[in-house]
Amino acid sequence: MKNQLNWDDLRYFLHVARTNNLTQSALELKVSQSTIARRISGLEKDIKITLFTRHQTGYFLTDQAKGIFQYALAVEAKIMGFESAVDSVKDDVAGTVKLATAENMAIEVIIPALPKLYQKYPNLRLEIVTSPNTVGFLKHEVDIALRSVRPEQDNLLVRRVGKMSYSLFAHTKYLANFKKPYIKHIDQYQFITWDSVYSHLPSARWLAKHIPNAQSILATTSIATQLASVKAGLGIAVLPNLLTAHDKKLIAIKEDVFADDLWIVSYAELRSSKNIRAVIDFIVQELNEFKLIDSL
Repeated sequence: MKNQLNWDDLRYFLHVARTNNLTQSALELKVSQSTIARRISGLEKDIKITLFTRHQTGYFLTDQAKGIFQYALAVEAKIMGFESAVDSVKDDVAGTVKLATAENMAIEVIIPALPKLYQKYPNLRLEIVTSPNTVGFLKHEVDIALRSVRPEQDNLLVRRVGKMSYSLFAHTKYLANFKKPYIKHIDQYQFITWDSVYSHLPSARWLAKHIPNAQSILATTSIATQLASVKAGLGIAVLPNLLTAHDKKLIAIKEDVFADDLWIVSYAELRSSKNIRAVIDFIVQELNEFKLIDSL
């Protein structure tokens, strides 16, 4: 191999290997599809190996490329570490940090406190990705995650930062036809549940274990839609207490059914980044100040 490898070529290769989709990679990397295709073809020419099998359904790694992919991941980790080291010697906190968290955490905890973060670090910007799923780190899409499921990847820094309590909630108009104590009628209630894709989430697992015969009137894919469904009087749902604290018409028919561990996750390569440390410290401070979250 006579030509020196270009990191951008490897970056495009890694992204397409993760997405298996040229269009998606182009959108996320904010370049044209032709640019990515040209850079990948150039990389293949330089190393004299066909990296992808091109198919109508996507781009798929060849057998030879699967081994190269692991080395490319190692190169990516080294470059991330270098960028973190450069950031650590700078005096100011500046740039963009991408945070993944659940929608309810973003709305109730993170976003209301952002003015304080920006006042302290005017050159720092946060990008927030909201999803109930554990996405982000497998594809290197985010820098930090605040989540309720502990990841198992070896290259991540994982820190348990607190707990969030959940209860069984219903709206007063749904409970109008039931007498107290409401918990006595648990077998008669209809439930708002999680779509089967999210059956791994703690609230979904709790409901499956403790009320296995729960009658689902609606399955959704977010806490926000479950909360809206409860407010509409459709049925009962397992919801975080922090979402219901200011609505007197939401009744906990069974309080504190379980507490959800909260984890902050980041890359080991970014441990020295001032930007990452600033955002993590900000998140921990807000969790500790939020009364319905038990700080450690």
